[in-house]
Amino acid sequence: MLQKINTSNTVFAPTATLLLTKSVGNFVKGVLKKKMDDKTYPNKQNYFITVQDLEGSTVIWNRDAKEEVKFDVKVGDDVFVKGFTVLSKALREVAEGTYIEITYLGKGKAKKGQKAPHLVDVSVDR
Repeated sequence: MLQKINTSNTVFAPTATLLLTKSVGNFVKGVLKKKMDDKTYPNKQNYFITVQDLEGSTVIWNRDAKEEVKFDVKVGDDVFVKGFTVLSKALREVAEGTYIEITYLGKGKAKKGQKAPHLVDVSVDR
């Protein structure tokens, strides 16, 4: 016989967001856990990465205070990385479960009428 489980009070653990583009030299090394299409921007994806090493600010959204709060991430934790064009192109063919290393290099040169692109160095274990 099936028993109904009450899920209305379930609390989900927060996932920290890595602010990769906040400063040059920020990096994340780990396993690409999940790729998700960005609903707002076609051809861009966002990523969940299980961290092995990390440099950069990580935050979570505090719903009560309606602000971002610093959050310490440990080895084995998952982080959310917001995709941008260069990163999405680099990781387009990379399968979930692959070890990756991403380092933020800064902004490139803007083309006329466009924003400067964020540049990254991406290494993949194949």
